[in-house]
Amino acid sequence: MFCFERVFLFFKNKAEQVIFLLKKLHQSPVEKEEETMIRKRNLLLMIGVTSAGVIYNFTELVLSFRGKSLCSSQGCHLTHIFDTYGILTPLGLFLFLFWLLLELVLWLSNNRNLQKFAYTVLGVTLAGSLAVEGYFTGFQAWFTGKPCYFCLGVAFMVITLNAIYWFNQFDQRKSFSKSKELPAGV
Repeated sequence: MFCFERVFLFFKNKAEQVIFLLKKLHQSPVEKEEETMIRKRNLLLMIGVTSAGVIYNFTELVLSFRGKSLCSSQGCHLTHIFDTYGILTPLGLFLFLFWLLLELVLWLSNNRNLQKFAYTVLGVTLAGSLAVEGYFTGFQAWFTGKPCYFCLGVAFMVITLNAIYWFNQFDQRKSFSKSKELPAGV
């Protein structure tokens, strides 16, 4: 019985993929235009949030060279005690610059393979950074007991970027599923 269920689910999944691709091929120009506008709007939001992240991290990096910080809370000092090599802020700046580069590739490129690669890399790095920010936020909440407001600002930007990325995935799937037609007699 278990084997039969697995085989049934496998073929059902393949059939849904074929139906999805066929509907994509027979999509009306209005639906394609709507989907493109949704994707461009979400990408523009991501570029805005990522640009804010670049400016935010760059400002913190410049201030750290002068011995100052955007965050003057006790949690900031406790958190950065564990950053023995001083790599967290430059790494954050590098990640936001990398995401901005990928988003600009998605915005400007017409090459579908390059767009697919950039979108995949963007998703993987965003998911990884969400996990790291979860660790740092949890570290501040349970170990130090005091928040670092700069770190929470970066975490908010990473959460926002992940939400936009994954809602964009949902919007693309939803645009195809709303064109489903009920069979005759239902």
